[in-house]
Amino acid sequence: MHNSDPQRLVESLELLSKTCTDICEGQWMDMNFATRKDVTEEEYMRMVEKKTAVLFATALKMGASLSAQTAIMPGHYGILAVSQALDSRYMMM
Repeated sequence: MHNSDPQRLVESLELLSKTCTDICEGQWMDMNFATRKDVTEEEYMRMVEKKTAVLFATALKMGASLSAQTAIMPGHYGILAVSQALDSRYMMM
């Protein structure tokens, strides 16, 4: 990481800050859903995205950015992360 471009470090810290906010929002949604019987699939998917997927996506983005790699196109991070999040949810059932 010490060889990383300073701009990439700043961008990574900004991304990490946003990710922390998203995770907190996702956790709040999850706790709120526990008392509701009318949670829609769209709401549930948004919660999964905020609570779990953003964590995977951020790890992928930061790792690629700080190592100066672009093997995965930026738009694919979320797809990979949601897929991983859903796989982990199904495995817990």
